[in-house]
Amino acid sequence: MTTQESEAMKGIVSAVHPILKEQSYRKRGNAFNRQVEPGLVHVIHFQMGAFQPPRVTEIPKLRPNLYGAFTVNLGVYLRELREIGTKNQAAFINEFDCQIRMRIGGLIDPPADTWWRLDRPEESADQIRRLIEGPAGGWFARFSTRDEILLTLESLRPDDKATTMAPPRLIAMRLRLHRGEHELAERDFLDHLRARQHPPAHIEVLARLARQHNFEMPHPP
Repeated sequence: MTTQESEAMKGIVSAVHPILKEQSYRKRGNAFNRQVEPGLVHVIHFQMGAFQPPRVTEIPKLRPNLYGAFTVNLGVYLRELREIGTKNQAAFINEFDCQIRMRIGGLIDPPADTWWRLDRPEESADQIRRLIEGPAGGWFARFSTRDEILLTLESLRPDDKATTMAPPRLIAMRLRLHRGEHELAERDFLDHLRARQHPPAHIEVLARLARQHNFEMPHPP
């Protein structure tokens, strides 16, 4: 069903489309894909706030009503890290399938889960264009080749907010294993293990990884 909000979202996406087309993105609905290496895809997705049923009570900062607003999600997809059982790379990658993800508000200073109003489409589109050409472009540049991805992941501190994803060192570990670099993969595994205290359930996951890949496990559960 077409709504005033969905029409506004369509207009904002259309306003931003030209700069993304210049950057070699292709469009499907409210999402964009750009393949920068075979099997390495950059994803931008415009997400509308969900409609709240009448009886749902808004709780500011805890359960805000985001209907009538939108945000922008960024993602980086690596074909070799796709979920087990997925045979081929899809023709178009969804942001939720990406292994590395970031909400564009996380690139604002200070970082925040930012949503823009759909009732101010020109103002919102202008702000999003500036973010895509600036901070978002810089973020994607850190993930433009597999070597750059490894360099970025292995340079992040445990508390770094550069991504909203699985632990960076474990993603790097998986990439290293795919490249046949077992010693470097084990280093990434141990860096993650020793970076902080982990809850028992996560220690059990790490122990299984250690057994699976013949890694050292200094502190078994």
